Amino acid sequence: MLDGQQIESQRANVTMSRKVLVGGIAILAMVVLSEVYTWRLRDASDAAICKALYADARSLGDTARIDLMPAPRERGHREAAPKLTCGELRTAGRIR
Repeated sequence: MLDGQQIESQRANVTMSRKVLVGGIAILAMVVLSEVYTWRLRDASDAAICKALYADARSLGDTARIDLMPAPRERGHREAAPKLTCGELRTAGRIR
């Protein structure tokens, strides 16, 4: 049979475990939200750069060349996602 000190010790352990679990989930959520936020910022900057390139285009040939250019995103060496082209961004409606 458990005495009062053992019961209190088990309650304290359960409470601490819950705090650690909730803290871990909160940190994970913050990391995921920050990644989503920076991903959306990079997409917006890609669209702005491609839009400026299209504005400077003087002919259909210039536009075709820009369509095939990868969006000028500065990627870190750890990012493995493929680069979208300016044409793909335009087709997707991200450039107006």
